[in-house]
Amino acid sequence: MDVPKQFQSALNRNSPERDLALNKGQMLGLRKYFQEHFEDPRRGNRTYFASSLLVFIAMALFAGRDSLTAIQRYGNLLTAQQRRWLDFPCKKGTTQRKVPSECALRNFLEQIDPKEFAKCLNGWLGSHLGTLPRALAVDGKWIRDKALSLCLSEHETGAPVAIGFAEQTSKTDENKREGEQTVALELYEQTELEGATITGDALNNNKPQAHAITKAGGNYFLQLKNENRHAFKAAKRTAEQATPFLPTHKSPTLNTVASTSEP
Repeated sequence: MDVPKQFQSALNRNSPERDLALNKGQMLGLRKYFQEHFEDPRRGNRTYFASSLLVFIAMALFAGRDSLTAIQRYGNLLTAQQRRWLDFPCKKGTTQRKVPSECALRNFLEQIDPKEFAKCLNGWLGSHLGTLPRALAVDGKWIRDKALSLCLSEHETGAPVAIGFAEQTSKTDENKREGEQTVALELYEQTELEGATITGDALNNNKPQAHAITKAGGNYFLQLKNENRHAFKAAKRTAEQATPFLPTHKSPTLNTVASTSEP
C-alpha cells in the first residue's frame, strides 16, 4: 500500500509482511477458520489445501487485485516465508514453495460456492472487528459479467467489513438493482452496524434498506436522484428552506425530515 508521507516512519520495511493485506497471525487465524467452517467440494487431485487457496484469494482481493490474472501474479510476489505461512506445497525435489497457477485457481473457484466463501469470510471479519468504522460504503460490482458481488467497506482504508454475492443472472440494469438490494439487506442483517454511517449511491436509496440500517443501529447517507421524483422534490423543498445539517431557522418541516427514518 502507498502510505501517506507523515505515516511512513511507522513502516517496518524489513518485515516480509509488508506485502500482505493480513499479518501472519491474521493469516493463520483465517486459515483455521476456513478449515473449521468451509467444506472442500473437490474430491481428488488436491495439490493445494482449500484453506490455503481461500486465504490467498481473500488476501489478494484485500490488496486490490480484481482479476484472476492479478491474483495469480500477486502470489509470485510473496516471499518464501509468506508461502510457508500459506502452506503452499514444495516443488518436487526442492524446498521451494510453488504458487498456484491461474488454471488451478480457476478450477478451484469454479467448484466452490461463492456464497459459502463470503459467509465464512464475513464470519471471520466480524469476529476481528476492533472498533467499528465510523463510515462504511456499500457498492456492487460485476465480476466478468457473470457474478454480482456487493461489498461493505471502510471509507478511509477500503478494507472490507462484509461481502455478499447475488444469484447468478445475466448482466442487466434490472438484475443489478434487484441483486444489490437483496444482498445489501442480508449484509445489514449479518453485520454489526451500531453507530456506523452507511453511504451508498441512488440504487440503495429505498425504504427497506433505510429501515434495515436503522434497525441494526446504524445511520445512512444515501444519494438521491430525480428518478425518485416525489422524494427528490421533497428534499429539494427542504434544502431551499434551510441547510439540512446547519439550519438557519427553525422549521417544522425540517425537524420532521431530520427525525424520520425514511430515505
